[in-house]
Amino acid sequence: MPCDLGFKSYSRVDVPVPQPTVLKKRYAAPSVDAELMNLIGQDDTTFVEWINELDAAPLLQKALDAALAVTKTKGVTFSVNAGGLSAQTTFVSAAEKRSAEKAIEKVSRRWQIEVLSVVAQLLDFETQVTVTKVDGQDVLMLEGEKRSASRVNEYLRVTFDPTAETTVMFEHFASKQKLDEMRNKFLALSQRLGVRIGVVATRQSGSPIPEGAVHEHFIKSHGHK
Repeated sequence: MPCDLGFKSYSRVDVPVPQPTVLKKRYAAPSVDAELMNLIGQDDTTFVEWINELDAAPLLQKALDAALAVTKTKGVTFSVNAGGLSAQTTFVSAAEKRSAEKAIEKVSRRWQIEVLSVVAQLLDFETQVTVTKVDGQDVLMLEGEKRSASRVNEYLRVTFDPTAETTVMFEHFASKQKLDEMRNKFLALSQRLGVRIGVVATRQSGSPIPEGAVHEHFIKSHGHK
């Protein structure tokens, strides 16, 4: 029954059904630095030939599978092609868009560290990726250990820390030459698989490894050094 007490309002309105908007992001692979490849080729032409012929697709998919296994996608579809990472989703509100962008950023970052893990494995390192929380932010760390008959194992560590800085460290190499060779190969192979590491500054130090020294089991699964 109509009621005439007080004020009232009656309006004809149109409430459109939300139309999904497509969000697409693509991270294209960088080209491999020619100067770096020439430098490597001076000592190891076989490696240069191998990296040029390398089929990156299954390796990138392996890294994506590893990333998706430990991160929530929130309805985002990821794929790898032509050496890059692609993400696609739909959203109907600004909140859904922000949520999707956060998911894409998280998976993309994890994919990068998993690609670098693949790179290290191709260079004969055993690897481990760990995640810790610092001030509410995920800090990703890749560790790699390369076993040696000398029982002083070569070690690498890559740290993605949004609260500080991204770092790459190599240590326990028998000579500066071997260190530089491995570092250059790691950088070149990372580029080949779609992750460009821009070196901002480098500090080097060290001395010859004493005969009979033992230094191994750096990765947690193998024990602490």
